[in-house]
Amino acid sequence: MDNDPGNRFYPTEEQIILHYLEGKMQGRHFPNVIHEINICNFDPWDLPGQAAWQSNDRVWFFFSEPDYKYANSTRVNRKTKSGYWKPTGNERTIRDMHGREIGIKKNLVFRLSSSSKGAKTIWVMHEYHSNNARLYQKPFVLFRLKRKSDDDEESDTYDGPTHQMVSQQSQGNNQQTEWDPLPDPSEQDYGFLSQFLHPTAEGPSYSTGSNYHPNTWGSYY
Repeated sequence: MDNDPGNRFYPTEEQIILHYLEGKMQGRHFPNVIHEINICNFDPWDLPGQAAWQSNDRVWFFFSEPDYKYANSTRVNRKTKSGYWKPTGNERTIRDMHGREIGIKKNLVFRLSSSSKGAKTIWVMHEYHSNNARLYQKPFVLFRLKRKSDDDEESDTYDGPTHQMVSQQSQGNNQQTEWDPLPDPSEQDYGFLSQFLHPTAEGPSYSTGSNYHPNTWGSYY
């Protein structure tokens, strides 16, 4: 059913941080859209098969615990069997709809072999961190994996719509667009955010062909 025409899972950065990543660290699970894995146990071409949400967008989402190289170290292990994830560009601050800093995003490109001159591949990943991770006993990171096509003009740092993009689009016109599938949040879906620092966060963004009738595939248990 996930591959039916019109089905998409396309959360904004604010939703990624406040709904999914914060929810995961609070003990919620989202088995229909994001699985928890050890990201470095797989080469990137093996990761799509591990994803909960399968679509034709060539984008997949995962939760993973930080994998530190040594005990009491902040150095993160990014090696896999065939290569490593190389950080590229600068970290970017993620803000909510009110302009408050809620997390950061790191950009990674997969390179073959363990050499610093390893061949660059078409696999890119965006690594999301919550500013509140230190408050939780078990912190998590959320990864957005993408396989770029040969004619893909997007840069390594593009990661879908931001809250500002969605707001600007909705103010510009009232017509439905390709990347404007944000449903109104339901109290049942993410009422847990009402007690959090940012109670106005948007809810999950997924669609079955309509922008106004969300399904429950992204709900937690």
